[in-house]
Amino acid sequence: MTILITLCVLCAYSVRSVVNNLGGKLKKIITVLILYLTVIPASAQLTVTPQVGINGAFLTNEVTGVAYDAELGYQIGVNLRFGDFFHVQPGIYYETLKKSLTLAGTGLGGDFSNGYINIPVLVGVKLIPLRVFDLRINTGLSFSLLTSVGDNDLGLTKDDLNSPLWGWIIGVGLDFVFISTDISYEFGFTNVIETVDIELLDDVIESKANILRVNVGIRL
Repeated sequence: MTILITLCVLCAYSVRSVVNNLGGKLKKIITVLILYLTVIPASAQLTVTPQVGINGAFLTNEVTGVAYDAELGYQIGVNLRFGDFFHVQPGIYYETLKKSLTLAGTGLGGDFSNGYINIPVLVGVKLIPLRVFDLRINTGLSFSLLTSVGDNDLGLTKDDLNSPLWGWIIGVGLDFVFISTDISYEFGFTNVIETVDIELLDDVIESKANILRVNVGIRL
């Protein structure tokens, strides 16, 4: 119970802190989504799952002269699962995507991280539905709003990056008693970088971000 309370408090605090820093119109959109995800329809079979996890983001293009390495980021949030054998699973997470980007021969580069509010909407089915053990597969759309860009030697700011980022998720989940584990892979649809003044990064502008995520949570 202590772990559950801690997860819920951290989730609420993280999302609230990010929302408070957003612009007016965007703040209203996220607030409505949070309310939607926290209002429980009495007529639906519902499972609420607060989760924490780690991620790795990989750019789709390899560019000569640019060294790119994904580093571990994290996410914290909650998803709602409507239904049982067939289900719909919307969620909302705050996540950081960390990476190392270095330009050969320039001395520019280093580690930096971006903050996002990620909103996946998935549909799924149970492959092995048992009393204490369920194996699930799911797929659906992912929508990520950029909230912050960490300090970096390349001078990249929020104005240089695209937002929102759209992607498509495929994943598998395992429920054991009250523990829920999800592993997913997102195929990015949107170029990460919108514009940049560094010549070596011209080809990186055409890169999308593919994201591997692993989440663990407690089913309520």
